[in-house]
Amino acid sequence: MNKKFFRFQFPWLFLMALIFIQSSIGSLKIPDIEFDLADKTAHFILFGCLGILTARGLKNSQNIRIKKNYVFLAIFICVIYGASDEVHQYFVPGRHASWGDWIADTLGVITFVYIYKWYSNYQSLKKKKLSENGTMI
Repeated sequence: MNKKFFRFQFPWLFLMALIFIQSSIGSLKIPDIEFDLADKTAHFILFGCLGILTARGLKNSQNIRIKKNYVFLAIFICVIYGASDEVHQYFVPGRHASWGDWIADTLGVITFVYIYKWYSNYQSLKKKKLSENGTMI
């Protein structure tokens, strides 16, 4: 395997594996957090990070069609993965599936992927302006 795989593809695949492993643990003891939506916030952020890593990996794919459609594909892959994670938890003793968790996953993915897209576009425009002005990048 090459360096580009480990830099761009491995991170999102590894995070998916970690999520699967964590979802396979029955009665997971987590610390009590003092606000009502702590679980949903954790899902939002975790799947948001997965969305960014997936988008980054797909944007740097060797396949032109994948590169061109990386936003849609990243969202699609992560939302389906979130749904499959909830289905998986349904069958794990001590765990339960939750529509609310899946909605938090989905909102996190969409939000973070679009933030990543915006930031990537901003960086590209910034580099383009610098190169047009003759400034070293």
